[in-house]
Amino acid sequence: MNLTQSDPQCNEATISEGLCYDLQICGHCYGENKVFSPEYEMYNLIIIGVLLPSIGLFGLLGNFLSAFTYSREEMRSSLNMYLLALACSDTIIILTSYFLFFLENMRKRSKMATYWFAVLMPGMFPLGLTAQTLSGMAIHALMHSMCYS
Repeated sequence: MNLTQSDPQCNEATISEGLCYDLQICGHCYGENKVFSPEYEMYNLIIIGVLLPSIGLFGLLGNFLSAFTYSREEMRSSLNMYLLALACSDTIIILTSYFLFFLENMRKRSKMATYWFAVLMPGMFPLGLTAQTLSGMAIHALMHSMCYS
């Protein structure tokens, strides 16, 4: 992957038009001369670039521990299988949210992030929505199992 100035999909000419790899560069969609304050940019970087991934790592750790616990032979029950499915779908949601939020935020800071966002976005968005649907179904089945068992 060559991300030099000679890249025809993301160079100074396409960036000045507000495009990089056929994606809008954040800020251009709000108007030609829209410039965000440095304080807003720093706040955005801290929240989306540092805080959300850190919280996501704790979520991943908790989901992996839950999935490991509920998948043990001695923990096999219908209730625990629903909890296992919920932990797996939540893991997928966290992983896709890294792409949907973190890479989106980094697109204007890095050509490489823009490239990977353009490559991965068509698959990550539907995968995240599917995982959200699976979470809802697992919660519904879990509640049904708890109330009618």
